[in-house]
Amino acid sequence: MAPCRVSVTCHAHAQFNNLTTLCFFFHSGFFITSWEISATNIIQTRFNWSIQYSALLVGGIALTPAISAPLIGKLSYRIHDKHILLGCASTQLVSAVTLFDFGSPVLFLIGSVFYFQAVTLQLIFSFATSSKVCYQHEIEPMQTWINTIAL
Repeated sequence: MAPCRVSVTCHAHAQFNNLTTLCFFFHSGFFITSWEISATNIIQTRFNWSIQYSALLVGGIALTPAISAPLIGKLSYRIHDKHILLGCASTQLVSAVTLFDFGSPVLFLIGSVFYFQAVTLQLIFSFATSSKVCYQHEIEPMQTWINTIAL
């Protein structure tokens, strides 16, 4: 009886982890979209830039994970996955403080680079590690749901 109960408990724990992963992907899209709208608004109102120049700056900040994502991938050979994800979550938490209105748009933009990096890298790295935390028969459905939510 005990082995059966343990496997049921482990299966329930795995289902909880899968649900948590899907919820994270669902919410991270909202965080990124909210940041893009807020950054565009602040750049236009505080710096009096046109929509084209503010879109270029926001797009430039959004492009920075293209540089750091391969570096994090190489770092994952030396550091455990959970430490990288915790580092991204900690960076996201600390840099979110700079997103409040302290009267300095420069502080907001500098914090935005770190915030966007942390959210995007956590999203990318969580997707890459989803095959490690799911059972073999759950990998394909999990990645299908993640792709559907990410759209």
